[in-house]
Amino acid sequence: MAPSATSPGSGRSASTARRTRSNSDLRDDGSRNKRASADLALPAARARLVELVQRPASTPPKKRVTFNLDSSSSSSSSATATATAADKPADRSETPEELRRQLEDSTYTLEVLQRRALELQSLVEFQNEEKRVLEEAFLDAASVSCSSTSSRCSNDGREMVDAAVHVVDEQARLEQEALLLREAQLAEESAQRQREIEATRMHLRELELSLAERNEEHARLMERVQQLDTLLRERTIELDQLRMKLEDAIKYQETSHAIHNAASADLAARVVEKDEELTARTAEVRRLQLALEDSVNRRVLIDQMQQELERREQELVDLRQELAEARERESKYFGNDESENSEVLRQLQEEYDQLVRESSRAFTIMSTQQDALEQRCHELEALNAELAQEQQLSQGEAERYRKRSSEMEAKLDQADRRLVSLTQEHSDEHRMFQEQTDQLLSLEAKLQQVENEKEELQAEVRDLKANVNRQRMLLVKQEASKGAQEDTVAEMTHRLEQATQQLRQRDQQLETARREARSALETCQELEQRCRDYTAQVANLEHTRRELQHQLSDEQSIRARLESEVETLTGQLEEVTMMGGDSVLLDGAMDRPGSGHLGDSGLRGGLSPTGSFTSLHDETLGHSFAAELSGLGGSSGSLMGFGGETMGEIFGSPHSSTGAPSMSPAPSLSTSLAPPAGVSRATAPPAIAVNDADRERLDRELTAARERISRLNAELDEKEMQV
Repeated sequence: MAPSATSPGSGRSASTARRTRSNSDLRDDGSRNKRASADLALPAARARLVELVQRPASTPPKKRVTFNLDSSSSSSSSATATATAADKPADRSETPEELRRQLEDSTYTLEVLQRRALELQSLVEFQNEEKRVLEEAFLDAASVSCSSTSSRCSNDGREMVDAAVHVVDEQARLEQEALLLREAQLAEESAQRQREIEATRMHLRELELSLAERNEEHARLMERVQQLDTLLRERTIELDQLRMKLEDAIKYQETSHAIHNAASADLAARVVEKDEELTARTAEVRRLQLALEDSVNRRVLIDQMQQELERREQELVDLRQELAEARERESKYFGNDESENSEVLRQLQEEYDQLVRESSRAFTIMSTQQDALEQRCHELEALNAELAQEQQLSQGEAERYRKRSSEMEAKLDQADRRLVSLTQEHSDEHRMFQEQTDQLLSLEAKLQQVENEKEELQAEVRDLKANVNRQRMLLVKQEASKGAQEDTVAEMTHRLEQATQQLRQRDQQLETARREARSALETCQELEQRCRDYTAQVANLEHTRRELQHQLSDEQSIRARLESEVETLTGQLEEVTMMGGDSVLLDGAMDRPGSGHLGDSGLRGGLSPTGSFTSLHDETLGHSFAAELSGLGGSSGSLMGFGGETMGEIFGSPHSSTGAPSMSPAPSLSTSLAPPAGVSRATAPPAIAVNDADRERLDRELTAARERISRLNAELDEKEMQV
């Protein structure tokens, strides 16, 4: 016998797999906590970067910034900033106090930039922590991206600090030139006043043009009002015409209803009259039918009387013959009684003549009555045909009346639909009239509003003319002192252009820093997306690993059950082998005679009622074991019941999975299956014996089963290696 394929390595591998799974679960929980803390800190940093990128370049805001830094875990930190800004537009013509205030704002902006540099450094630390988390999750590619992004962010912070220092220098130079800019401001104010005067003149001309346009619009509105008035009168005339048509249609419908009602009443009266006439004719026909039946009965009675007459004539003929015979006898015996016989003959002749006359008279009466009945029958048939024709005519006339009634109803329905359509048109016209009236009222309101606006514009024009006159007086006064300031204005204009050029350079530098910060934000967003992708991949890998571990544990449990079953089978077969002899008994207890089972435990083998050996396919190694293998085959294609066979095929079942026999029957055994009479089942000796051929066949089947179990163990080991 080959040794059993069981090994303690399977138990050790299962415990090792459980420890590995628990450790991986702990690592996954830690990485999930770190990722959660990083996800909490990431929106605040992203909001700060977006605020830095979207800030305008030419108007540095005045802000009050407060930072709250706290560590949510050992490997992540979050920063939240709240800022209130009071933006103020830049003005080139400002007082020295305002310029000094701008310098203070620039200094404050420098502090804000320094704080932003610190914030960027915290963002770099967060990205380094994120890189470490991704390295723990077996994602090496993300670490390189995070490190490069952190270095770029550090460089961006240093460049922004340098730009802030440069801005401070620029503000210092601007403070030195504040007094010179005052003179330029005066020139700028005079030019501004001149531009305001020109703008007032332009506005006045625009108002005059607007007034002309309003006048034209007023004329167009008046023309539109006249058109709407004309259209309203036309629609009123059409509405009156439709109202007249509607009244005519109503009158026509009432007339049609009256005609229809009169025709219906006439038709109903005629139908009732025809019904009464038909009822009377039917009663007459019934009476004639009864008379005809009576005449038929009389005809039958006449036939019976005629038959009776013929019978009596036949009796008379018989009597004459008897009389002749009697005369012959009398003439032969008596010879002298002719006078008496002639008297009797005469009486008989008279009776016969009377019977003939009565029968002829009765026959004449019956013939007359039959002719009268036949004539009456012909009259009744003609009358019946006439009644049928009249009934058909009345039915046709009733059908024509029904048709006319349906046509009248169709016409009435059409008239009703026409009336409904006319009513709908009338309501539509009335609604349209109301809409046009409302539109006319709205146009009148707009016209009144335009007139009010016209008056307001005229008042505004008067005010603007007065303002223009005042501006002219001021301009004359300023032009008196303008000549002395032209040289100073030219010099200050040159300096102002230089300062403007420097400010443009500063704005360009700030724009460059903003673009770099925007690129850093995009890089951060890309890293965040990659982090989400890697997290999803890790989750999928974890789910796949758990599924494979569950499948491996199921396969290991199935293999353990198979090994235990094989060990049990091996022990039982060794017991059978050790029993020895040409006729070795397998089991002493039987379920029932001829059942083919050897008991509730042990080997399930025996003889079928036909003498064939039933193999090991019943309860313990039969149905349940085959069901386990079939369930395993449903989940893995390489483990389908030892390569596709059922347990009946593996252990030599007399019927395969398709129901056909899979092995030849064993030789017949001479031993009876039932215990001898008078012996109980518990004390009966063993009743089933196995010869050498059966033992050899069992050995071959057990060897084949062990080979298949070895193949299953190899496949399970390969599956463990894959997991």
